[in-house]
Amino acid sequence: RQQLDFYRKLSQYPSALSRLTRIAETSEMLWNYLLNNLELLELLDKPVPDISVENLTKILEDQLSSCKGNEEEEIDRLRQFKHTITFLVGSAEMEGLVSYEHARNGMTALAEIIVRAGFEMSQKSLASRYGEVKDSKAEQCHFAIVGLGKMGGEEMTYHSDLDLIFIHSGEGETTGPSIIGAQGY
Repeated sequence: RQQLDFYRKLSQYPSALSRLTRIAETSEMLWNYLLNNLELLELLDKPVPDISVENLTKILEDQLSSCKGNEEEEIDRLRQFKHTITFLVGSAEMEGLVSYEHARNGMTALAEIIVRAGFEMSQKSLASRYGEVKDSKAEQCHFAIVGLGKMGGEEMTYHSDLDLIFIHSGEGETTGPSIIGAQGY
């Protein structure tokens, strides 16, 4: 039933069918995204999205707001968001609608947003088990994530891995029911 609906939509949007054909001919990665995420077919007739950090952050926040703290659903939405934006940027670049450099910047922005969201999700989960991390003066410890390599150079590609360094502000331990040090946290 769902596949029939997709076929109907494609017949209503000939430009989407043309774009689908080009994707199948030229990009195995994008074709595999489509095969594994058929809902992306609906996006073939849409214009290129604004791939700025601000806009992508807003889109993700809107999608996560309906999860109501359901961790599994948040992770699933984060995964879907990554697939959707990767597909949109990749197909737009393939069509010549965005430049190579703009696509690299978009993929870097996407990686930054996903790392930030993943960090925030993990902090919520850790805080519920361990509490906050405080130093010897009872002040909150701080954490930072530094992107190296392609991420640090804003040159992420569709197949780039993430070279990350996690930094914390120093010695400390958690305040919750189970106590661990800042390094372990």
